[in-house]
Amino acid sequence: LLFRIFEREGLTLVPAMIFNGPLPAIESSRWAEHPETSSDQQPQSIRPVHWNGSQAELKLADNFPIYNPLNPDVQAEVRSAVAEVAARYSRFQCFGGLAIICRPNTYAILPGQQWCWDKETLGQFWLEQQGDPQALDDREKMLQQVLASQQENWLQWRAKQMTGWYHSLSQTLQQHSAGSTLFLTPVDVYLNEELATVLAPNLHGTPD
Repeated sequence: LLFRIFEREGLTLVPAMIFNGPLPAIESSRWAEHPETSSDQQPQSIRPVHWNGSQAELKLADNFPIYNPLNPDVQAEVRSAVAEVAARYSRFQCFGGLAIICRPNTYAILPGQQWCWDKETLGQFWLEQQGDPQALDDREKMLQQVLASQQENWLQWRAKQMTGWYHSLSQTLQQHSAGSTLFLTPVDVYLNEELATVLAPNLHGTPD
């Protein structure tokens, strides 16, 4: 109905998607592979892992994502959701694209520098940096070497992975609706302490 109204009035409509709940394909696949496990025993890379090895608790009400946005399966499922919505509404001329809500409790953005240090994600970075393949099974060894000498490279690599993912989401949207736009929409970023600190005005800083 909303699309028909916008169509009639000659307006552009950009629906918003928010990714802060469980993804059915991720959950069903996990239970199919490990029916005897509880929710806190799912593969490490699915949920954000702190650099100290602890996993984030699965609480939808928290200002924290339930999934690791760097996980390839999570990225693929979000891409599928974008494709599904784009395919459904691209027949309307008023369809102008999609907005992805980037709140601290969504897995559309990284939760912070202290998170996403799981063995699988570290292993991807490790191999791209020509690290010793024998260390892939040793999360602690990879972690300590990254913290000691490659932390800045690690942070840049994470940002590059997210940028590539956003680009693939935009391409997916374009495949179904040429000329449409993907919008990344920051919302309530102050709820993330790290983001709030970075974005807070600094009256003592030197102007660019």
